[in-house]
Amino acid sequence: MKSLLIQILLVVGVVSATAQTFTLQGRVTDEQGNPVELATVSCLKHQGGADKS
Repeated sequence: MKSLLIQILLVVGVVSATAQTFTLQGRVTDEQGNPVELATVSCLKHQGGADKS
């Protein structure tokens, strides 16, 4: 019984961890359209549906 509980917790943990990953793609440019070197981008909150592409 204890082994089954541990297995269930592991599955739930793996599923929740993979559900929070996605790929963010794009370009960071300044006002003139020039690329910004060494820019850091953070996604603070995803707002939308299931399609994150």
